[in-house]
Amino acid sequence: MWSLSTRCALRPPRVCAIEIQSPRIGPGLDGLRILQLSDVHIGPTIGHGLIEHLHRRCAELAPDLIVMTGDLVDGEPRFLEAEVKRFLALEKYAAHGLYFITGNHEYISGAAPWVEFIRRHGIRVLENEHVTLTIDGDALHLIGIEDWDARRFDPSRAPHLEKALSGIEQSSAFKLLLAHQPKAARQASELGIDLQLSGHTHAGQLFPLNVLIHLDQPYCHGRYQLDALTLYVNAGTGYWGPPLRLGTRAEMTMFTLRHAPVAPSGQ
Repeated sequence: MWSLSTRCALRPPRVCAIEIQSPRIGPGLDGLRILQLSDVHIGPTIGHGLIEHLHRRCAELAPDLIVMTGDLVDGEPRFLEAEVKRFLALEKYAAHGLYFITGNHEYISGAAPWVEFIRRHGIRVLENEHVTLTIDGDALHLIGIEDWDARRFDPSRAPHLEKALSGIEQSSAFKLLLAHQPKAARQASELGIDLQLSGHTHAGQLFPLNVLIHLDQPYCHGRYQLDALTLYVNAGTGYWGPPLRLGTRAEMTMFTLRHAPVAPSGQ
């Protein structure tokens, strides 16, 4: 069993293709390709090999935008700087860059120095804030919040979606939220988010975690619909702890946005 689960953990992440249709996706955004990476966990057992694979696949896929939804690291900057710098170089494959949010493991490893390091290398970290990308005349609001458990590690930090939305609440443009933990989805749905991308769960990764995860998270893996909100939970591009996975597969998720015209009244 352990040998099988180790082989599963060490398999390269598969690419999952997801199409998102919405009338709030403007015609200029039609066909935009967003690559989600999550839970890479660069650390004692994950590093150069996986990162080199990600460079090869990103070069082949050529996404328009790359988002990293937390838990990039398991360790302090002094130990992992070289590998993280190599990961951040993935930005060059995306015309609209690479964006990052913190996960709980950034806080375990020291969020402040990691955020400073990542910003120093030219990557935008979204901490309860948003950036508006205008592509072919249409806007995409890219929103990021801090990890759900941030306050446990730093009393001055917490997720604050209302703050992140400040200035765009009344906008009719498509709203994409990066939130490490999927449990943020209920509030996101209430506040008019169109698409939330999360990770954290690793799809359970291994028994009994695949059972226990449901005690903490209402959404484990894949696509969910909460009223007008679409939630996608990535299974993790790496793994946490020793190289063990069983019944799950690491993934890179490619989202293609599609403009869907508003249906005529009465249909």
